[in-house]
Amino acid sequence: MSDPNARNGAPAGGDLGSWCEKDVDRFELARRLVNAVIAAYSTRIAAGPDAAADLRTEQARYATVLRDLDPTDQVNLARIVREYPVLIRRVRGEPGA
Repeated sequence: MSDPNARNGAPAGGDLGSWCEKDVDRFELARRLVNAVIAAYSTRIAAGPDAAADLRTEQARYATVLRDLDPTDQVNLARIVREYPVLIRRVRGEPGA
């Protein structure tokens, strides 16, 4: 049986290896933010059929981002942490987004 922690390049068996706690936290935060974007698109799709096809396309794009999220790519993780909170608000249609 494979170790579920070993997916996406995470060290197996809970061993952080050369990862520091900050790296782990950044990866987990980036993962949660991408999931929040996907959920925001799900909410918009469920709210009505207007532009549902376009919303599903965008949602699929972020599902790919999630699937391909590389815990060793600190530049991309930092970009997600910096940019995705605004993206989530924009997808949700929140004022000031």
